[in-house]
Amino acid sequence: MPQNEHYYNIDILKLIFACAVIGFHTVYLHQFDQFGLSFLYDYMKTGNVAVNYFFVISAFFLWKSVDVHTNVIEWVKKRFLRLAPAIAFVTLLYYIVHLCGVWGFNVSANIEQILLIRDWSFATRWGAAVHPAWFVSALLLISLYLIGLKKSITNRNLLLLLLLLLSMYIGWRIKISPIESTMSGQNKWWGMVLGNRGTGCALFCMGLGCLLYEFYAIGKQQFNTTRSKILWSITEAALLFFVLQKLFNGKSAPLDELLSTLSFALLFWSFINHKGLAGEWLNCRYFQYVSRYSYACFICHAFVLDLCHKVIFPKYAVFAEGSLALLCIIGLVSLFSAGIYHLIEVPMNHYLRRQKA
Repeated sequence: MPQNEHYYNIDILKLIFACAVIGFHTVYLHQFDQFGLSFLYDYMKTGNVAVNYFFVISAFFLWKSVDVHTNVIEWVKKRFLRLAPAIAFVTLLYYIVHLCGVWGFNVSANIEQILLIRDWSFATRWGAAVHPAWFVSALLLISLYLIGLKKSITNRNLLLLLLLLLSMYIGWRIKISPIESTMSGQNKWWGMVLGNRGTGCALFCMGLGCLLYEFYAIGKQQFNTTRSKILWSITEAALLFFVLQKLFNGKSAPLDELLSTLSFALLFWSFINHKGLAGEWLNCRYFQYVSRYSYACFICHAFVLDLCHKVIFPKYAVFAEGSLALLCIIGLVSLFSAGIYHLIEVPMNHYLRRQKA
């Protein structure tokens, strides 16, 4: 992969996935049904699958950026400074509103969340204010595991075997074990002894992302004929349809979570290899101006949803009705995302670049 190559088509997908997660959390507990948003449930109820796609993307670029010479301590430092400040800022906002008596605040859980270790234990992630940030904790933990594999195992075939059999298989078993135990009538939490369900998801999807990078060179070496371009264009259109349907039309999505994740993996591989026309059309540099807010959207939206549900909508009825309620949520998420990106992410990125130089 060329060092300076940028994939704008993947950037815009990340923003779309962040919107899917926001939609899922809007309908998850039916807390906005009373404000006229119950119609969204059938469409957004499976939007959380976008988290799987985020793991795949993150692992692909992680595997590209590390090698046997990677300084793990420096990597953790830079990763922490990249991810944690936004979480700390939103947690501070939660605490300020908590001081006004609006909601409670679990001090220990939120400190663990800021340290990016909240999802490493048996404890439920919902004790933390910025609960979507469990993704960041799992991402950091499994990233360290994968970096350790790449630095320790010099035999490439053995490394691929471990990624496929260990990371992906065991990860998926951890993920579905609570579901299986519930179906069999047993205690649904026995599977958590093996690890958090989110950690199992990270193991599987990040192992898949690493494998995609290993196969990246194969795709680049293949000669793209007109016929193959047409076939891949049709394939991309079908895969993109199924992926978006899973996220935004959950009532009619034909694919389960596993098949949807594998479909996205193939779509991602096609996009980065410039196989079809869909990926080329979406590879527009102007998407970078909106997609850069993806992480901030992901981190701040829980605060916006809680603020709307417990403060704004009950006190200002004019905003608490159907389309206006939805527009209010979208507007506030956009506002907070822009603020977090420009006031926190941009200065931190500049600092990290100066450190690298």
